[in-house]
Amino acid sequence: MSEGWRRDLEMAGAIAVQAFNKAESVIGTLDSIVRSRGSHNYHLVILQDGCSGSKQTEKYRAALAETSEALESWISINRNHFASVCFDRSDHNNRFCRTAEPLITWTLEKSKSVIFSEDDVIFERDAVEWFERALAYPMVPASEHLGDCWRIEVF
Repeated sequence: MSEGWRRDLEMAGAIAVQAFNKAESVIGTLDSIVRSRGSHNYHLVILQDGCSGSKQTEKYRAALAETSEALESWISINRNHFASVCFDRSDHNNRFCRTAEPLITWTLEKSKSVIFSEDDVIFERDAVEWFERALAYPMVPASEHLGDCWRIEVF
């Protein structure tokens, strides 16, 4: 995360979204988060991966700009739905793990819990409530998968 984000900000709970260069899918993810009950109580943190250093930098440059513009527009419309919204971009193409790790780490430093999502996940209307219940009443060891796509990690 950029140094500009490193201000004293204590968040109760956060939703962290890893965005690549697919405007339509990340906006779909964010729209589904807004529709998920209880999401208004959370801080939204978005980190967009860059394209410099990828094998096809020039190919992805237009998609990067389009996605950045779509994210900025979406944030300007939906900013007040969340406790706060933080948006940052990486200059370089870090790919999945090198984007997810700093996003999750930074968000956990600032909040009590994190719901992490990639940019192609659609939240059901009860997804945030489900995560809240799972964190409040853990019944399954952290190493076990729940269903097809959910995994709870307690840090």
